[in-house]
Amino acid sequence: MQTNRARRALRILLPLLLLAGCREERTSRPDSASPASEPEAEVRRVIAYGPSIVEFLFAMGLQDRIVGVSPHCDHPAEALRLPVVGTAVQPNVEKILALRPDLIVALGKGFKLERIARRQGIRFLALDSTSVRDVLQAPVLLADAFGDPGAGEPVATRLKRELEEIRQLYAGRPRRDVLLVMGSKSHQVFSAGKGSFLTELVELAGGRSITADLEKPWPMVSLETVLVRRPQVILVLDARDRLPEEVKNGFLAEWRMHPTLPAVRDGRVRVLNGSFLMRSGPRLPRAARLIARAIHGRT
Repeated sequence: MQTNRARRALRILLPLLLLAGCREERTSRPDSASPASEPEAEVRRVIAYGPSIVEFLFAMGLQDRIVGVSPHCDHPAEALRLPVVGTAVQPNVEKILALRPDLIVALGKGFKLERIARRQGIRFLALDSTSVRDVLQAPVLLADAFGDPGAGEPVATRLKRELEEIRQLYAGRPRRDVLLVMGSKSHQVFSAGKGSFLTELVELAGGRSITADLEKPWPMVSLETVLVRRPQVILVLDARDRLPEEVKNGFLAEWRMHPTLPAVRDGRVRVLNGSFLMRSGPRLPRAARLIARAIHGRT
């Protein structure tokens, strides 16, 4: 029964993961980023597989070189006008070749994309997106691939500075035990574990994730585990930028069925929404600020 529930939960959550910009094909090593070929020729045309990659390219002023994207690349709004060339799992080879890219960039290993790139003599870069460290490295690696090392440093430096400011702001606050929830069901929770950027954001924001010790960065957690670990704050994250009030109320009602949890008893179940919350991109500080305010009593 638990196995069937877990499978159903995964089927429900897969579109959420893709929308949030999590990796479509994952690598087991959180700090692995395969280098692109030697940047001998200037990169003028790039296909970006991943919303966070697109956001970084816009932040770095390289948006004019993007000729194709994967689905759900919707920020900034200009990205919606770019051609969609399939996912990393199901790339549209015909469209890729028609766009004549110099470089293909993907999140995770992107095995299919790498094979296509190698066969066609197209340079390929795979970026990891698990941890905050991965996020900070992304603009630097992208700039190197474009042959313009200076383009990435300002973005990485800004991110580091803003995240450190948030850490210092909340460093003296009482730490509360926090459960992150992605999805609506309480009986089988999709959460963030060891090494994930969301777990790190909770810690940076002055909280203490109750799933930080779980080995997988994106684990499924049973209700029994939640009841034993007794979170003081529950943050339900939704990737939609506009969340209907009835959906939000449904999330809250799901957790009110468990009144013995300190977070429920004390009215500290918060619903946070926005694509930036689950994208490992340049809007990471915005996510950290919202999480911090929710942990410490403001939304």
